[in-house]
Amino acid sequence: MRVLLQTMDHAAQYKYAQEYLLSKLKKDDAYEVIIFTSPHKKESLFKKFLKYKKRKKLFSLTKNIFGRLFYKKYINIFRTKTDKINLLINREITNVDIKSFKVNNEKDAKKIIEDFKPDRVVVIGSPFLSKNYFIDNIEYINLHIGMIPEYRGLKCLEWAILNSHPKEVGYSIHSMTPRLDHGDILAKQKLDFENLSLSEIYAKAYLSGIKSIIDLSLQEKLEPIQKISNKGRVYYTIDFTGYEAKKLTKKIKI
Repeated sequence: MRVLLQTMDHAAQYKYAQEYLLSKLKKDDAYEVIIFTSPHKKESLFKKFLKYKKRKKLFSLTKNIFGRLFYKKYINIFRTKTDKINLLINREITNVDIKSFKVNNEKDAKKIIEDFKPDRVVVIGSPFLSKNYFIDNIEYINLHIGMIPEYRGLKCLEWAILNSHPKEVGYSIHSMTPRLDHGDILAKQKLDFENLSLSEIYAKAYLSGIKSIIDLSLQEKLEPIQKISNKGRVYYTIDFTGYEAKKLTKKIKI
């Protein structure tokens, strides 16, 4: 079994994934990891307006702008989450090295995958991937922090908590397709988060989810436990505004 791990090289969970994969495989077996970085291009306000108009997100855009103005305090509190998650996961990291390739676009990533010829690509963190990225006869599986199909997109744990849906706080592992968070579900795990902060929930989701997806990737055959459906909602970055940050910090410790 040849497995290639695709990550995004900006947080501790990706280093933990590399180490856990190496703990399962021999270093000399040429298993490789892509550290996938995607540069962000600054958009003009006019282009942003057109983009969100097309997505029917002008209300979210307006709400986001006002949220940044009036709820800056809560946005800053929420932003501490990433550092806290990194601190929690770093405790599990032993700094074992694994061979990595750093690229900044899907074309270069695809070339590395084609050359390596893995049986599976394990994706933990990724920008949106076009249909041209996927290679025939290679299985792509993704770790999604959130329960699909009910919660697709970004900040799904936050939205499940805001919506008072404790049963939807968890992670999903699914076959990856060009559609966002679509594909047959291979595993789902609800998380018990009583008395935990949001950062602790995320760390728990990553540590458990990474082990689960890598263990799954080494199985000969993957069987779906649930066929994906179109129900549920896709949450975008712009949907989470200062207003939501304020509500969240009132409901749970960050």
